[in-house]
Amino acid sequence: METLFLNEHSSKLKSVLELALQTNESSASTWIGYKKDLESVKTNLKSYSEKFDIPIMIPLCSKAMIPGILVHTNQVLVGLGDSWFTRVSTKSAVENCERKIQSEH
Repeated sequence: METLFLNEHSSKLKSVLELALQTNESSASTWIGYKKDLESVKTNLKSYSEKFDIPIMIPLCSKAMIPGILVHTNQVLVGLGDSWFTRVSTKSAVENCERKIQSEH
């Protein structure tokens, strides 16, 4: 009788453990994705901070583009949370990305 109870109990524990592991894996992959996104933002910010303006192609519709210039690339809006934003330099934005990456560890 005890072995039957232990077998049922262990199978329930095993299923709960497998579910928890799947949840943990999906959560970990989400946070790894956030980290990759922050790393790419940091890389782009560093490249934009090197120049004051950057030549780009501006899309007018799905098939037409015209040349243009992106100015003030050394200033960006940073989200502080709760729909609050502030305009900062790209250097400060890179530091903000680094803090977010460190806080995820």
